Amino acid sequence: MSPRPPAPSPTRQPARAEGMRERIIKTAIGLFARRGIDRVSIREIVAELKVTKPVLYYYFKNKEDLCREMFLRYALEAAQVRQDAGEAKGAPLEDLLTAVLDGHLRFFKARPEVARFALQALICPGSAGIRRVVEEFEARHQRQLVAMLHQWEKAGVIRRGAAGDVLRMVSAVLTHFVMCMHLGRGAGLDAGLPRRLARLVCAGAADA
Repeated sequence: MSPRPPAPSPTRQPARAEGMRERIIKTAIGLFARRGIDRVSIREIVAELKVTKPVLYYYFKNKEDLCREMFLRYALEAAQVRQDAGEAKGAPLEDLLTAVLDGHLRFFKARPEVARFALQALICPGSAGIRRVVEEFEARHQRQLVAMLHQWEKAGVIRRGAAGDVLRMVSAVLTHFVMCMHLGRGAGLDAGLPRRLARLVCAGAADA
C-alpha cells in the first residue's frame, strides 16, 4: 500500500491565493493598458489566465472591483512618493518638486503598463461604475497633492495662494509623463528631466 501524500500546509493556502490575485491583476492591467477597459471582457481576462470565471469572481466581484484595486495600489505608491518628498523638511522648493516628479517618473518607467492603464481609464472608462472609480481616484490624487502643497505654504516654501497654480503645473508634468509612456516615448524622459522641469516651475512660481 503506497503512503498517503502529505496534506497541503495551511500556510501555503494564503500564499497561493495571493499569487492568483496578483496574476489576475497583472493580466487584466496588461489587457486594459493595450486595448482599453471598455474593450476587454471578463471572459477575455479568464481566457488569458486559463482559469474559469468563478475563479476570478472569487477575488473580484466584477470589472469595477478589479479596477478599484488597481487604482488603490497606484494611489498607495503615489502617496509614498509624496511622503518621501515631504520628509525632506527645510529643503528648497526645487528639491521638493524634483523629488515628487522624479519619484513619479521612476514609478512610471518601472511600471509602464500602469501609466497606460491610467490613461485608458481617464480617456474611456467605459461603464458608469468604472467612471466613478476613476473620478474617486482623481479626486483623491488631487486632494493629496493639494495637502502637500498647503504644507509647503505653511512652511514658507511657496508663497501663500500659490498652491493652486503650482498644482496645475505639477499635474501638467505628470500628465506629460503618462502620455509619453503611453506612446512608447519613455526613453526620451531622461533622469535629469525632473530637475529641469522643477527649476522651470520654481521660476514660474517666483514670478507669479
